[in-house]
Amino acid sequence: MNHFVVARRSDDSVISVQQNNTLQNLTISNLNKAAETLLDYTAEELSNKPLSTILHKNIVENINSYLEYTSDGIDLFDILSKTRNCSLVGKNNKIIPVIQKVFRTTASNQDIINYEILVRNASISQKLDIFRQSILSNKKYNMHSVFNIIDEVSTKTEIKIVLDFLHKHNTYAILSMIQLNPPYNKSSIDTLTQHIINLLYKNVRESDIIGYIGDYKIICILLGCKSEHAYSAISRIHKNINNNLQNFHANVSIGYAQMYNEIDTEQILTNVSNTLFIAQQEAAGGTIKSTNIP
Repeated sequence: MNHFVVARRSDDSVISVQQNNTLQNLTISNLNKAAETLLDYTAEELSNKPLSTILHKNIVENINSYLEYTSDGIDLFDILSKTRNCSLVGKNNKIIPVIQKVFRTTASNQDIINYEILVRNASISQKLDIFRQSILSNKKYNMHSVFNIIDEVSTKTEIKIVLDFLHKHNTYAILSMIQLNPPYNKSSIDTLTQHIINLLYKNVRESDIIGYIGDYKIICILLGCKSEHAYSAISRIHKNINNNLQNFHANVSIGYAQMYNEIDTEQILTNVSNTLFIAQQEAAGGTIKSTNIP
């Protein structure tokens, strides 16, 4: 079995599950450290316990109704991938709203199916949605006419809202700025920038925020990402985008900074923009530089 191969950030929670088609049960086989923290259980406490121990009763009912204990029937991936408003149950019956992804991993025989369930705490994005609506009321963001992401004015408004939210809720986020490295063909700059945006969407979480900030620079806010996890998260995004840009003979640089304890939108944008410029000057292939991250 491949252990914890799907965690994209160091704080991603991964729950290993085994489906035994002979015994017709689902059991927890392991947790990573982030999952232990999320659930307030140790891996030892949950090892070999039924998966239902940590699932909301509605999800348990769905699994009991639809799961087929065969090698090619309806499996846990099919059920959880279609589940909306998923919640786990931690110690002391704490309900934890999560965003989940399920991966099937290698198994020794057809009677055993192994899964890795990647879960991310959804409470931050839900709280941010409520906070944003309390400020914007019925106003809507404007979209960029070419790139179909929020435009420069709306992006600055969103950054200000996120900064205020982080301060109020004592939580974390990373602000990153992405741009093509010169030289590039100016006639294709719109196409290349749109391609970068599409690649960015494929490499970040659904809850992360993408916007345009002018001069073909793209902003991406990684919600819930701490300083100690920022480099690995940004490095993965940077590598995957540049790998996909090779056929275009193009590459990008990324500057980034922790938003926690920052209050000035213009100042943090200036800091990250300066960092991006330094990265581009030092780059040949888009070296990542950080500002206030150790």
